[in-house]
Amino acid sequence: TLFLDEIDHLNLGVQAKVLRAIEYGEIRPLGAKEGRHVDVRIIVATNKNLTDEVSAGRFLSDLYLRINTFEIGLPPLREHREAIPRIARAIIRELAERDHRKPSAFTPRSLKLLMQYEYPGNIRELRNILHNAMVSSKGTQVDVEAFPKKLLAGVDLEKSDAPLDYERSKAEFECKYLIRLVRKAEGNMTEAAKLSGLDRSHLYRMLRRHDLTVEGILKGS
Repeated sequence: TLFLDEIDHLNLGVQAKVLRAIEYGEIRPLGAKEGRHVDVRIIVATNKNLTDEVSAGRFLSDLYLRINTFEIGLPPLREHREAIPRIARAIIRELAERDHRKPSAFTPRSLKLLMQYEYPGNIRELRNILHNAMVSSKGTQVDVEAFPKKLLAGVDLEKSDAPLDYERSKAEFECKYLIRLVRKAEGNMTEAAKLSGLDRSHLYRMLRRHDLTVEGILKGS
């Protein structure tokens, strides 16, 4: 299986060679006089509309027809904003582990700001923003001051944008409740269970569902 990312960036000459490999199952290594048979499955990715690229003469129509056998459309990050906090925390943990440092926590304002940005560069742009914020942040928390100015443009952090979707509203309430409960119990989950009337095991499952940890809550995540 050969994965070709951003296939729209290939020039027409290389596109023709890829088309030949797909059609005839043959490639010719550089400098070789004869072709070599290959048994390969091609998977490609692009963030452009290839039909527009074909119309503009930048992409071979025959190659487009060959690769467009089964299409999976992935929605941009801005279309599932409710997942951004969970994705951001996962990225921060990964970056911190790579750089051999403790993961930074997010302030509520910083998470709200991350959820309002449009992300024309999708997950790669989010990763870059978080890496820069983690490096430039002072202390153990990432606040809005660590983000580039483009995130703040036209954003009102004080404006209420409470969702009307029931499941999302329920999830947000549950998340805030858990944070308040753990802080009230000062991290003692036995005490938290008494205060809430819920089993400790159930509370831990709720924490995992919202990608929260007792330590992270106490630190201000």
